[in-house]
Amino acid sequence: MAKIQKGQLLNISQVLSELAQSNNENVKFKYAIAKNNKIIEQEVTLLNEMQKPSAAVQGFEQKRQMLCMENCIKKEDGSPDIKDNQFQIEPEKKEEFDAKMKELYDSNKEILDAEQAQHKAFYDILSEEVDIPFYTISVDNVSGDLTQQQVNILTDFILVG
Repeated sequence: MAKIQKGQLLNISQVLSELAQSNNENVKFKYAIAKNNKIIEQEVTLLNEMQKPSAAVQGFEQKRQMLCMENCIKKEDGSPDIKDNQFQIEPEKKEEFDAKMKELYDSNKEILDAEQAQHKAFYDILSEEVDIPFYTISVDNVSGDLTQQQVNILTDFILVG
């Protein structure tokens, strides 16, 4: 049984999913991937559900996106001009846009504060340790095409020697 932080389970799950899609021929390795994926599935599903924003935050985000779309510079094809993951706002609309955005944030302060508290609680949960009864596999049965990062993440169930 391995004692690991819950946040590590998300990394392990991602690597297991990647490896489950690979063309690895080693049956024992494929079995270990499937078995360990099943072992952590419930905890990972719970953590993923906790990451989802509330309906109130989703509503806020829709309003924010609409405000950005209404005031942004559009490309020739009509799509928004986005640089560095930010909408580029029409210069003549910038002042009015900023005022409306401030009003939107101010009117949703309680929702956003609650969401921020939820994020903090979630990150606290990610640092909690949990005992996981991983199905172990001999290093001899591990795929040779794993990256070093994948090996580092999967060390809790790879037996050496």
